[in-house]
Amino acid sequence: MKPQADLCGTRIAAGHGLLNSLIRTQKALRVYQIENNVHTNIGNEMWKKFIEVESVLDSTRIQTTMAQYEMRYCAAFGPLVSRMTYSRLRSDTVSIVDVDKVSTNPILPRKTIPVSSMTFVGQTCQERAVIEFERRFLGNKTNSKLAVAGKVEYNERQLIASLLDLRTIHELSGDDLKNAIEALKAEYIKFSVQYYKYDRDENRKKNAAAAKEAMDVEVKVEEARASKRLKSEKSSVAASLGSAYQHSKQEISHLLGSDSDSSDGSVEMVEKTEEDLQKEDKENAEAEFKRVFKKWHKLTIDWKIVYPDVEIPEKPDTIRDLMPLEIGRLYKTLEKKDSDRKKYGFLPLMAGCSYGQLGALNAESYAERVNSVGKQVLTSGNSLLSSDEVEMLVILRMNEEFMRFMRMYYSDAVKEAFGMFVLDITNSPLDGDDDDSIGI
Repeated sequence: MKPQADLCGTRIAAGHGLLNSLIRTQKALRVYQIENNVHTNIGNEMWKKFIEVESVLDSTRIQTTMAQYEMRYCAAFGPLVSRMTYSRLRSDTVSIVDVDKVSTNPILPRKTIPVSSMTFVGQTCQERAVIEFERRFLGNKTNSKLAVAGKVEYNERQLIASLLDLRTIHELSGDDLKNAIEALKAEYIKFSVQYYKYDRDENRKKNAAAAKEAMDVEVKVEEARASKRLKSEKSSVAASLGSAYQHSKQEISHLLGSDSDSSDGSVEMVEKTEEDLQKEDKENAEAEFKRVFKKWHKLTIDWKIVYPDVEIPEKPDTIRDLMPLEIGRLYKTLEKKDSDRKKYGFLPLMAGCSYGQLGALNAESYAERVNSVGKQVLTSGNSLLSSDEVEMLVILRMNEEFMRFMRMYYSDAVKEAFGMFVLDITNSPLDGDDDDSIGI
């Protein structure tokens, strides 16, 4: 007997998926038992327990598989999903599978029942889920759930991301919204100051390079002139020098507007210091943020137009319908339409490269992958590697996809002649005659 749909999915969701598959086959198993007069050890009470345990797993489904839902753009959804999960677990009702209405539809039909009507196993399962959630997110250190439901708090990064993400920007309210605006404002000012400082530093480098190039050209010209003058007569050289002196004196007098020793009250231009410039940038950014954030907060997105290839209802659910979207498509469009940053300032750019960027991960699964890669790197043949060397190899292995991306699209920035990193061993300490040195 084969289930109509494979619901086992990832390793984390495997237990939930197996229960789903089992519950889906209940009607078919009953028919098989009747027609073939076969008895099984799974009675009605056991089926009820299966269904109740599955309902608890369904309440935590998105929370426990966050790494699979993230799609690299869900930094703002962590606390939102946690609050939804906690609300379901603390509810007086639970949504269970309605086995009488199960069909070939991959989405199982459900009905709501009171928690008090569940079996002892079902109620215990839900209580344990609540306790584990409160231990993980609310600091509960006891073996019983909190007498009064706690509140999942946003950290500063999540507050900023929630306002930068146009899917979650209207999910905040009260103190959360107020704190988020203040945090985003501070980050916006910091981002702007750094942005303009980088531009000035780059311009200074270009100007310095251009000045050096001009000076090199001038030196070459003077050397050529000097060489030519050496071939001429001394009298011609003296006359030429005198003429050059008079010409230079006239140019200096013209630039100064008077004799060099005169004082006519002219004002000397003083270049602003970097500290002064950053102070101005900070003041301008603060005023700019008030203007652009109003427009950003009022921005309305027609999700069906932006994502015509995705089936989205008229009133989409933030978590179910909007979280799986490849949101980068929307921000690329916004950056293109507002290339001069008159409407939204740096906000679309900050969504991809700031403290509150949307690509930050909520789940700890990435750290687990790092540990797995560490195990692959530190084999029996590499047991003499130092901790720093192991760390470097792990980082390279974890960023393999990113390095390939950079080589493909930003080869100029990578500056790798052969599409790979080539070690320069010209001045390597391994070049000596020391027999203890081993090159790999």
